[in-house]
Amino acid sequence: MKKIPLPIILFGLMFIAGYAGFFVFQWIYDPKPVEPPNPAAIAANDMLLLGLPRPEFSMPDLEGNNRHISEWDGKVVVLNFWATWCPPCRKELPVFVDLQNQYADQGLQFIGIAVDTPENVQAFFEQLPLNYPNLIGEAEAMKIASIYGNDIGALPYTVIIDRNGKIMFTRKGELPKQEAEKLIGSMFKPATPAN
Repeated sequence: MKKIPLPIILFGLMFIAGYAGFFVFQWIYDPKPVEPPNPAAIAANDMLLLGLPRPEFSMPDLEGNNRHISEWDGKVVVLNFWATWCPPCRKELPVFVDLQNQYADQGLQFIGIAVDTPENVQAFFEQLPLNYPNLIGEAEAMKIASIYGNDIGALPYTVIIDRNGKIMFTRKGELPKQEAEKLIGSMFKPATPAN
């Protein structure tokens, strides 16, 4: 009888062990398929915040002064979570500057919340100065975005709060110019007299 060389025996044993290990792993692990998020469920979750009082928070501004959201009570507040490295954020900022100019006298207050470092924000302001307060924080800013409904960490993220401190609108992702103008304009339309 012919002897089988030892390397071939070892290779065969390793192959059998690997094959058996694969099936044992599959039997133990049995992963469940991951379903993509349901857009309707996400939209329904966002709707849960509408009409609720805005959560309290405070954060430092670029000068290091601690600012509290209650400073702007009685105004229509637009919170915009953004970052210097985020192209859609950078795209919508000039629109927000124009809207702040247009509606400031009527009680509009944009507040930027930069998910970034003070150094990056300062350098960015040298290219595009913003005409509204900006609060600075990295992980802390994302925690605040989360309590305002940004459960997926999207940037930009925008929240509109009415004069009574109630959340009226949230948007994950860029807020296009026409929609921003329509939303803000609707907050300042004069009340129609009752007949």
